[in-house]
Amino acid sequence: MDPSLLAKGFAWFFVFIISTVLHEASHAYVAMKFGDRTALEAGQVTLDPTPHIRREPFGMILAPLLTFFLNGWMLGWASAPYDPNWERQFP
Repeated sequence: MDPSLLAKGFAWFFVFIISTVLHEASHAYVAMKFGDRTALEAGQVTLDPTPHIRREPFGMILAPLLTFFLNGWMLGWASAPYDPNWERQFP
């Protein structure tokens, strides 16, 4: 395997983790501020990637690495939990 490809993959993965965690923690923070404490209680209002990876291991680890090494680009996902009953009550 080409060392420059591995370095590129590592850099992309680092940026992917940081940006995805920041994005989902922001969702969780805003939900908490507006009254839905589900994400807060699940430990998602944090910049620590561990709870986010624990919640979506396939979308945060496996899918990004697979898509990078198979296609040359990185795709993954994460999510923040929410209470659908709270959402219906406060649209």
